[in-house]
Amino acid sequence: MDSSQSMAQTGMSDALSTIAAWPMVSVIVPVYNGAKSLPGLLIALQKQTYPQSLIEIILADNNSDDGSDQLAKSFSNVQVVYERQIQNAGAARNKAMVSANGEIFAFTDADCVPEENWVEQGVEHLLHSKCDRMAGAILFAPLSPDSSPAALLDALYNLNQQFLVDHFQAAVTANLFVKKHLFNHIGPFHTDYFEDMQWNRRASLAGFSIVYGPNAIVKHPPRADLNSIWEKGRRSGRGVFALCQSEQRGGWLGNRHILRMGRMLLVPRTLHWERLPFAAKSLSNHQYLTIELLKWLAINIAETWGYLQWWWRALNQSSKNLDKPRSRQQA
Repeated sequence: MDSSQSMAQTGMSDALSTIAAWPMVSVIVPVYNGAKSLPGLLIALQKQTYPQSLIEIILADNNSDDGSDQLAKSFSNVQVVYERQIQNAGAARNKAMVSANGEIFAFTDADCVPEENWVEQGVEHLLHSKCDRMAGAILFAPLSPDSSPAALLDALYNLNQQFLVDHFQAAVTANLFVKKHLFNHIGPFHTDYFEDMQWNRRASLAGFSIVYGPNAIVKHPPRADLNSIWEKGRRSGRGVFALCQSEQRGGWLGNRHILRMGRMLLVPRTLHWERLPFAAKSLSNHQYLTIELLKWLAINIAETWGYLQWWWRALNQSSKNLDKPRSRQQA
């Protein structure tokens, strides 16, 4: 079969057909108790327009106890590896990468559902832009004017890949394509909060480029209740602290931590209403007001609280480390 016939049968785009040799792609998915959402992801990966012979799916189970690994094994083209020592998505991705054969790593999460042309669009954008990394779009679904204020806020603020690329030269791994050789230069993911943002920041500081690809799309379920959106904000605050610590941006005696927390608490956050899959004017004034109040609680306050928690933990750890030599001398 010649290349034109193969393209016609797979439905791949004309732009991708100009690539002389299609690269092998390793789709890497960390999972912890994802049995409910995994079928949607794995079925979507079976339907990709990119040649299936050039896609390998590696699921890294991180101590699931709900049968996630067995469910994944029921799909013939899914390889399951295990990270049992470290409970962290970054550690699970690192384990999967050891087994990966692709020239390109395509990262996503167990609760995401890629569009059928996700791999095709990701590879096309990555190669034709001549960049080292490509952050794809993350859309929230299901979402409607009747969704809860928490779900609407989640879609308006979180997982905004274009914003992360433009302002931080970074991205999250719910939708990220990376050329394999970068890991030889940057090293693996760290195993702390924001491990994906930390890795991407390290890559950018090392001079490796990143671009946003709006046509490589995955869908992500919104967090629908106050508790889940609060916890997301608190984890984000912890992650920002971990990121700042990794880049040594604490300042003299931690003064920059204090200033940063002040900004986190007081500066209003921008909501991106264009990310809604419907016209924002279809929301009522009451919904607008509720979202704005929830934004202050679940973003400003929650992130500040998470940041403070992790700073306090770091101070305690530093104090313990200073006490250790003194204790040995006294002994």
